[in-house]
Amino acid sequence: MTATHRSIEEIVRDQAALWVMRNKERRTTKEKPRPLVTISREPGSAGVGDREAPRAGARVRIS
Repeated sequence: MTATHRSIEEIVRDQAALWVMRNKERRTTKEKPRPLVTISREPGSAGVGDREAPRAGARVRIS
């Protein structure tokens, strides 16, 4: 197998094109976006996500 080398510009261009394509696909679906809660594991966050997610109608899933 031969390795191909792409420049940073090619990698960025290809990734941006992929994001645009996926964004267009998402717009065609009629699903309503679900609430999203991001939980910080940083010291001092004190479980804010666990308390606030239910109030916003979102489920909390930590994996």
